[in-house]
Amino acid sequence: MNSQSKPTLVDVAQAAGVSRSTASNVFAHPQRVRPAIRQRVEEAARSLGYLGPDPRGRLLRAGKFNALGFIIPGTYGLVNLIESPYGRELILGLSDACDAAGVSLTLVDGGGEQANTAVANALVDGFVLTNTRDPGLARTMAQRALPFTIIDMPAAPEFPSVGIDAHGGALEAARHLLAQGHRRFAIVSVRHEPGPAIVHPPGRGRRLHDAFPLDEAKLRGYAEALAEAGLSIDDMSIVESVPWDPEIGSAILEAAPDATALLVMSDRQALTVLREARKRGIAVPGALSIVGFDGVPEGAHASPRLTTVVQPIREKARLAAAMVLGLEPHARHILPARLHIRGSSGPAPA
Repeated sequence: MNSQSKPTLVDVAQAAGVSRSTASNVFAHPQRVRPAIRQRVEEAARSLGYLGPDPRGRLLRAGKFNALGFIIPGTYGLVNLIESPYGRELILGLSDACDAAGVSLTLVDGGGEQANTAVANALVDGFVLTNTRDPGLARTMAQRALPFTIIDMPAAPEFPSVGIDAHGGALEAARHLLAQGHRRFAIVSVRHEPGPAIVHPPGRGRRLHDAFPLDEAKLRGYAEALAEAGLSIDDMSIVESVPWDPEIGSAILEAAPDATALLVMSDRQALTVLREARKRGIAVPGALSIVGFDGVPEGAHASPRLTTVVQPIREKARLAAAMVLGLEPHARHILPARLHIRGSSGPAPA
């Protein structure tokens, strides 16, 4: 054995004077090996510094890794995903399915130049993919011939996917505020690229700088409800921000100081705006009503409790993973998103 190389199972077998298969059984199935021979192999392994078979090699020989890969959205990264209330619910849903199937969950970096390499080399049996514009990731998964499911993204009919009725949920949110007498609105949208908030003042058109189809569906729902009341979304200020931006509260309150109602596309953003309003002494909902979107647990414990469009985040992720793992038949699912009225919305100020 080369002094610079790690000892192998073959080295141990030779040192113990047994076959490779016998040495392998000592580590994998010790009950099959006579005690005296087992002791000889174990002593040879200790003397060589051999720690045991490489699990990767065993998995490769078996052709199955017993792991599901979740491709982390490129914008978020692992830290922001775990810090995000929405991200935590996604991971919990994926974990529910993995526990039911008896497999592990592997987080795969879907951002940056190394994304395709990470996907190509991940030791997994399938993938769940969400929130990416990189068509190369789907091609890489297809080349590996592994099953995958897409969450909240347009997919070809042959691909299993799970989405929500974002348009219907947004429509319901805006109608609720209109029914409360509100006529001066502003909107907070999700930005998916790192960077400062982008302010779209009234009259600049409604093309968002960095929207995903899910965001566009929400915007259409808001616009439809406003049009029903004779209002135009073109007259509303819109601010795009990454969900974790601590300045989003200041940005939207300064961009639309006369607004009495805010339609916010994520609860994380809505909770940040709520905190900023409280810091500025703006009464919610007396002077300003706020409606979020997602239904994360933190919204139910805010002060006041957040009115929001609740989507089944955990079930969405569980279902996506279950299809990859063979626990559910492959299909295209659209799950409901429903308004839950709580304390952060109320009548328009007189």
